[in-house]
Amino acid sequence: MRNQKIILIGTLVLLDAAMIVIGWSLAYQLRITGEILPYYYTANPEQYRNVVLYALPLWIIIFGLCRLYDRDELLGGPQEYGNVVKGCLIGFAAMVGVSILIRTPDLARGWLLIGLVLTTFLVGLARFLARRVFYSLRSRGWFVQRALIVGTNDDARAIARQLSPASRTGVNVLGFVDEYLPVQTPVEHLRVLAPTSNLQNITRELNIDQVILVSGAMAWESFDHLLRGIALSGKDTYAIKVSPGLYETLTTGVRVSYKNRVPLLEIERAPIMGIDALLKGVLDFSVGWLAFLLTLPLMAFIAAWLYLLGRRPIIQSFPVLGKNGDTYNTFRFQAQRPRSEPWQRGRALGKFLYDSGLEKLPQLWNVIRGKTSLVGPRPLDPRDAVTYQEWLPNLLSLKPGITGARASSAENVITLEQEMRLELYYARNYSIWFDLQILFQTFIRVVKRQRVIRASDMEPKKLKSPEWYVSVFPSQH
Repeated sequence: MRNQKIILIGTLVLLDAAMIVIGWSLAYQLRITGEILPYYYTANPEQYRNVVLYALPLWIIIFGLCRLYDRDELLGGPQEYGNVVKGCLIGFAAMVGVSILIRTPDLARGWLLIGLVLTTFLVGLARFLARRVFYSLRSRGWFVQRALIVGTNDDARAIARQLSPASRTGVNVLGFVDEYLPVQTPVEHLRVLAPTSNLQNITRELNIDQVILVSGAMAWESFDHLLRGIALSGKDTYAIKVSPGLYETLTTGVRVSYKNRVPLLEIERAPIMGIDALLKGVLDFSVGWLAFLLTLPLMAFIAAWLYLLGRRPIIQSFPVLGKNGDTYNTFRFQAQRPRSEPWQRGRALGKFLYDSGLEKLPQLWNVIRGKTSLVGPRPLDPRDAVTYQEWLPNLLSLKPGITGARASSAENVITLEQEMRLELYYARNYSIWFDLQILFQTFIRVVKRQRVIRASDMEPKKLKSPEWYVSVFPSQH
């Protein structure tokens, strides 16, 4: 992994440097020497070139400080693209500072603006294409980390399932370490490889790159002893990841605050606040209205076709739980859904509407009304509140979405726990780049008619209320 990490980071450094130079060179061609935006002043190309070349090392250093060469931030997740934008903005400021230090005459403002846009786009595009190449190499064992999971409870097993296959996730879970089950006990598709007391030996023997500790899978004394032993070991180089467990991940997020130098964890009631909430609102309003207007003719055509087929009602209305538990009605076209009676006429249309997700187009009305978001947790029927009781605090902290993290899954979501882990991941790791990525992946799925099959589509819902259930909605008490 060390050699592969050097290759990965070295490739990205060279790629970023090339894109920075190409971006500013194209900006010079467009603004200074091109005919599209004629420049009427005298420009010395050597001075422009010197500014870019002198600032280039600073760009690479800034990219490193923005974690664009951090192994844990690469090859997965939208945060890499957010770091690209942040790094380019800071690099741009650094380049302006370099131009002042080397006493370069006034640079064309158009060149600066076009260069910033082109460089950001090219670096992001290069990262996107590089991901595709590195992903393809995972099937040959490259850029795959070897991991062990400490614990064998439900959370530990769910993590093992989520990290499979290694060619997709980049993490090859070799097995479990547990203090309760004997060695070689089958767990999921793996086995227990060693007791907890032998963790350090087994990690060295198997050349482990990361150890995932599931806090709820062992006694607190054992967990504390294990952490202390790992912290005091100076020979081990593997990364230590701690999964707090399902029940502890129910909170939307935490923030560290200090009172008289005492660290306290404050639970944040809403996962999206401040500038993130503003950007998400702007995205919903602008793209929601644009999508509604552009698809209005298509919705009229679908409605007319369903009318001619005699499907009534054409648009179905049903109640869902919104943010903070407020109930409102959402809408969708009639479609041939799983486990529903087959249509006698127009079955191909009904199946197409469901498979492509076009049945959801009427939900755009709720987006422009502010009830629904483009991206968010899937809308829940109030009658299903019992089934999702464990996850309601997170699910109801956001507006429901027409699409969501489930669209970013590379495979069908076959268990309820798997579906909820995707929703919790979205709530705890939200960024505007994540929304844009999900919208892009959703568009690709619509075009390819690759609808994600959820657990609720594959098996009947179990609505039996557990004994400890207490509704969070006053009207249901």
